[in-house]
Amino acid sequence: MKENILQYSPWKIEQQTFAPEQEAEVEKQLAFSNGYISQYGFFEEYYSGEASASIFLKGIESPLKANHTVSVRLLEERLDLATWKLGDFYRCLNRESLKLERKMTATSPNGDTLEIESERQLSMENPHFTDITFTIRSVNYSGPMSVLPLLGGQDISLDWYPLQTDVALNYATIWLQSRRENVQVVIGMTYELEKNGVPTQVAPIRIEKKFIVGYSLTGAIKPGDEVKLRLRVYITDSRNYPLSNLMDDALVALEKND
Repeated sequence: MKENILQYSPWKIEQQTFAPEQEAEVEKQLAFSNGYISQYGFFEEYYSGEASASIFLKGIESPLKANHTVSVRLLEERLDLATWKLGDFYRCLNRESLKLERKMTATSPNGDTLEIESERQLSMENPHFTDITFTIRSVNYSGPMSVLPLLGGQDISLDWYPLQTDVALNYATIWLQSRRENVQVVIGMTYELEKNGVPTQVAPIRIEKKFIVGYSLTGAIKPGDEVKLRLRVYITDSRNYPLSNLMDDALVALEKND
């Protein structure tokens, strides 16, 4: 790796230059863990380039690849961090607080520019949960925007196959069986949406496919508008917890949201 890509200090790893040819290795260098969940420093957004997007659970060899993502669309343009022009890039892993933060601008091939911030937080007190805050501000775009919080993804099928999926108004879940080990995993998600600091109610379109579950949240945005998505992702597994209670425990935790 180039020396100036990552800067190390006792508790932080910082990156101020985006280097797509090094992204897969950078994600591994930005790995962090609360003892149960270990995650690479991957993008939440869609990224068509080479990446190492993986999550590992205690005592399980099979990785969960790209298990939580946020897809963004402006009309027919899909945000792809590998093909959009990225500027003012900054990514920081705080190893003491178990938080990965990122800021950037992203400009589409059509010239539409967004400011994007994300925070991903692991907890020692609630080791099953990952808290994600994803913020989008329009710099010069006016029109419809869709934000899709999703679980799963086609890459997850390399190591897992789905036993059950469910998408309700207040949660989405996917139940997986490892292809290589005698272990099952349940992943669940809840979300909250704000626009310009105000909680926003939208009519979500539920998405439920073989390897992907989640929502499509669509509304209008203009320059200066800010949309903030808050996700709580819950993970449990049959190697560390009773198999008979996996789904029930996930639904109770998501309902309590803590």
